[in-house]
Amino acid sequence: MLLLVYRTSRPHVAPVVRSGTLWLDADRHPELTQRPDLVVVRVESGLFFANADYVRGRIEQLCTDRTQLVVLDAETSPSIDVTAAAMLADLRDDLGRRHTDFRIARSIGQFGDALGTAEAQATPVGLYPTVTEAVADLPDVDEHSDGTGPTR
Repeated sequence: MLLLVYRTSRPHVAPVVRSGTLWLDADRHPELTQRPDLVVVRVESGLFFANADYVRGRIEQLCTDRTQLVVLDAETSPSIDVTAAAMLADLRDDLGRRHTDFRIARSIGQFGDALGTAEAQATPVGLYPTVTEAVADLPDVDEHSDGTGPTR
């Protein structure tokens, strides 16, 4: 029982990186290059009160001074509670103060509904159907098939 509680309160928060049309776990594919201005993460669990602070902390750890955009790939997070939705809205606001945009891609199930409830009076977090669409307007996105870096 303790192991279950531990695992749900500290889910795997995977940084993901683009490989062609796919977004893959960066830790499992170290040969792929990550853009220094982009953080894309996938949380392998539902988001709720017991893991909201941990998830936020992991996302913040992955950000650097060069980060311009953070995208949460929500496909592997089938559920979210009000506490976690409020955390995401707060994270969006805090990142915005650092001139970093926050977006959510591939939200499924109740994810978008819960976010809407949590931010009824606030500007909504940007929701996108795919990670690729969420990052499409990031300045200097490489148009090559691997999409690994800025062009200049």
